Amino acid sequence: MNRFVIAGVQQGWLVSDYATATNPMIQTHVSLNHQLAEINFLYKSYMQFGDRTDKDLADMMLYGVVNLGSQWILGNGDLHYAYFPDGTFGRPDYPFLTYNDLVETQRLYRQLHGMDEMTLAMLIDSKLMWMQLNNVQYR
Repeated sequence: MNRFVIAGVQQGWLVSDYATATNPMIQTHVSLNHQLAEINFLYKSYMQFGDRTDKDLADMMLYGVVNLGSQWILGNGDLHYAYFPDGTFGRPDYPFLTYNDLVETQRLYRQLHGMDEMTLAMLIDSKLMWMQLNNVQYR
C-alpha cells in the first residue's frame, strides 16, 4: 500500500521507506539506496529459492527507478538521495553507498537477464564520475 506507481513502458513501483503502526498510510520519501538494497535482496532470494514472485517484485521495483531515469541525476553528476510524495527529488546522497548498490543491482540484473540495464548504467556512470571528480574513495 505504501508505494508510488511510476509510469513507463513497464509500470514501476517506488516503495516508501518508513511507516508507523500509528499511521501506516503515511506517505514518506523513497531513498534510492534503500530501493536498490531491497531489489538486490529480492533478486538474491529468487536466485536462492526460486520463488518467481520475488523476481517479479524486484523487477517492478527496478522499473520504478528506471522509469524516472535521468531525473535522479543532479546537475553536478551526483544523484538525488530521495524521491518525495509530491514527485520532487532531494537530499544529499551518500558519497559512495548508492554507487555500490547500483553496481550490485546491475550485476544481479545481468546475471538474471543476460544483459546490462541501460538506465542503471547511466546512473552508475554519473555517480562514478562525480565520485572521481570529488576524490571520493570507494570499493
